Amino acid sequence: MVSKILEFHRRKSPSEEISSEALVTACAAGDPEALTILYDRYCNDVSRFLSRLTYVDQQDVEDLVQEVFLSVFRSAARYRQHSQVKTWIFAIAANIARETARKRMRYRAFKERMVAEGLEDTSSLQTVSYSDNFLQHLQAKLFELPHDLRVAFVMCDIEGIPGQEVAQTLGIPKGTLYRRLHEARKELQKVFEEVKP
Repeated sequence: MVSKILEFHRRKSPSEEISSEALVTACAAGDPEALTILYDRYCNDVSRFLSRLTYVDQQDVEDLVQEVFLSVFRSAARYRQHSQVKTWIFAIAANIARETARKRMRYRAFKERMVAEGLEDTSSLQTVSYSDNFLQHLQAKLFELPHDLRVAFVMCDIEGIPGQEVAQTLGIPKGTLYRRLHEARKELQKVFEEVKP
């Protein structure tokens, strides 16, 4: 679940006379009041939209709505008025919902791989008992990795962020990122070889 970074407060009478396009421009300039008005104007629409997506868990809708509007604020400078503001916000919502669903699928796949390696109970990866304290060895090995390798592994393999996005965020070439990922995976694979079930 996404932690609530901003607390949005419903306004009693949103400023209907201000166009949505002008509000996005104000958000791009860093005006949080404009975001509040946009939230009041579109939060119900976004909530309904997300609720209708089959891959969205209903319990996540409220958190996803907040994440959508945080993204609206961060992305406002890139709005080019090629579509209506509502459509643009829906596109952001769809992307966030899809990425959240992908992260869940990757996490499930990760747990299934752990089961294939002999992990008996994946309900809590932090507390599962594995022969010879396998998980403690794995976590210790992760923390032993050099910072750059650990960051690459956590962002790509655990958080499921696309490699290109990670490389851009870290300001490194994609080849450098993939080399770091390869080295991190190779080091962590040693835990499977050293610690037998």
